[in-house]
Amino acid sequence: MQRLRVAVVTQEGPVGTWVAGQGRRRTGLEVGVIDLAGPAVAARLAAAEAFVLVTPEDEASEALLRRAAGSGCVGWRAKPVAFVGSGRAVETLRAVFAGLHVVIVTVVVAAFDAAAATAMFEQLEWWGRALRDPVNGGTHESGH
Repeated sequence: MQRLRVAVVTQEGPVGTWVAGQGRRRTGLEVGVIDLAGPAVAARLAAAEAFVLVTPEDEASEALLRRAAGSGCVGWRAKPVAFVGSGRAVETLRAVFAGLHVVIVTVVVAAFDAAAATAMFEQLEWWGRALRDPVNGGTHESGH
């Protein structure tokens, strides 16, 4: 089975690294970390099949993620997006990404919550596979 390409999009080094490590525990995922301030961001984002957005509670980081969402360089449409963070920043980003016709994973992870991260990556992987291959993705009755 081909692994699902997941991009952990972050400006939060320790949190982003931790999140990526949690995702790499799943054998069905190929997880990469993308720092929005780094090089070749657009190409790396475009290659992803699913996204985890890590945002701290500051307006500059939130604004950078909003700009990435609106840049048009990433094919967000019909791909799953999950969020790591808390409070207003996550709620704002959920609203922005809902307008991009993505599937928003319902589990929001606070930093270093391993149980929530496991649930988030489970949902992200299920949606990513279902959206990548809708004919063979099957149906899932557990509410994902």
